Amino acid sequence: MKMRKGNWMNLYVKLPEMWRRVLNARPTTAADWKIAVELLRRAKFSPIVKMTKPTAEKLGISRNTRLRSLDRLEAWGLIRIIRHVGRSYWIRPLWLAGRQPSER
Repeated sequence: MKMRKGNWMNLYVKLPEMWRRVLNARPTTAADWKIAVELLRRAKFSPIVKMTKPTAEKLGISRNTRLRSLDRLEAWGLIRIIRHVGRSYWIRPLWLAGRQPSER
């Protein structure tokens, strides 16, 4: 992979400790992990990101699996979804800075 000088920002994604704890404590799928990492990657420079159908397809995730995984991540308190009829979801990754999830 040829990199331009100074273009090192996309070589890694920081995984917040609380995200790791929640994902390890729940019955997650590979799709949940793929979507979680992609959302964190996209959230580096924007507080609200979109997870579109083409983006999910590039990750090897179908439309229905994408929606199920997003619903699970929201239920686990990792993201907040702003739903728009007929448009892509707007997703706000939550960093869980103040509130700590229970270890259920």
